[in-house]
Amino acid sequence: MMNRRQFISLLSATGLVMAGCSRNEPINPPTPLQAITPKVNLSPVWSQSIGSMGRKDVPGLKIVEHEKMVYAAAGNGGVAAVSLEGQLQWQVKLDQALVSGPAFSEVSELLYVGSVRGQVICLKSKTGEQVWKTQMETEVLALTTGSGRLFVRTADGRLTALDALAGEKLWVLDHDMPSLSVRGMSAPVRLSNAILLGWEDGSVEAILQENGERAWESRIALPRGRTDIERMVDVQASILTDGVRIYAAATNGKVTALEAQSGNQLWTSDTATWVDMALGERSLFVVSEDDTLRALSIDSGRVLWKQEALKYRRVSKAIAWGKWVAVTDMQGVLHLLDAADGSLVGRVDGAVKEGLADGLAVTDRRLLLLDVAGNLTFWQAGSLE
Repeated sequence: MMNRRQFISLLSATGLVMAGCSRNEPINPPTPLQAITPKVNLSPVWSQSIGSMGRKDVPGLKIVEHEKMVYAAAGNGGVAAVSLEGQLQWQVKLDQALVSGPAFSEVSELLYVGSVRGQVICLKSKTGEQVWKTQMETEVLALTTGSGRLFVRTADGRLTALDALAGEKLWVLDHDMPSLSVRGMSAPVRLSNAILLGWEDGSVEAILQENGERAWESRIALPRGRTDIERMVDVQASILTDGVRIYAAATNGKVTALEAQSGNQLWTSDTATWVDMALGERSLFVVSEDDTLRALSIDSGRVLWKQEALKYRRVSKAIAWGKWVAVTDMQGVLHLLDAADGSLVGRVDGAVKEGLADGLAVTDRRLLLLDVAGNLTFWQAGSLE
């Protein structure tokens, strides 16, 4: 599996999609940044080094915040706990590359990370001390906790439920994988007594946490085209839910809203994406494949606004941050948009190094960013008006 942008680069190198272009010219040149009138002042409060990610394709590595403590993992095996005041509480270096986690269990106060070797590793959140280790069949790409269980997505198309305290396997759900898919996958999402999953064949399922049985399945995209690349319909972006609706997106497909209880489709929007969306108070923020940003109505899917100023700038996942939406681009620039109308209201050059790994809005004025270089930075916003 590889990232979709890697597919484009591969095709470009072989000349398959470069008709009429010089070999050194990008297919779609990044839109030059235009001057803006900032309305928000963005400043870093503190920064801590967690450890190098090792590569830019790390969609499974996340930031977790719990009771004013931040937990983060790096591709080189580093795992750290940092207070919201920026004080490093503990840091460990595991002996293998990590690709997912940490996931946090509020019940047991344990942390879980997944490795490229297929191991799930459990750590004490207070000290970083290792508690147990469980071997899976393939690479561990996503982790989620709930109901005393740890739900593990692996590269072979399986969802496995482990006992969160002991690491013992409770049940395994298999799903057929297409011949070609995007690297990475949307993490399992908890909803009441179920786990929501997006699969590489364009389907979304609700799985009962207790026994792994399917409650419902909804197909949000169908493979079309003659080549494997054209037929890719991975549900790559993380599924979002407000408890009433479920929001999912498929590569080469559409953004779809589903009824949480039944999986029935409520609306669709012709906006294909492979990066994580963000859920605001009444809007769903989506970065499309051409890096255009859109706000969709959560009630109807209608486009409320569209921002094309960052087109083809390899925009990161969207982060809903109070009255704003935050993204970064290929040059490490942090952009802030007004959530109400999509206007650009803030910008910081060099905010992230080597790309964004994850971001988390802690409060309506504080934002955490983890970059591919392994820097965890706490940002503060203040009004200039």
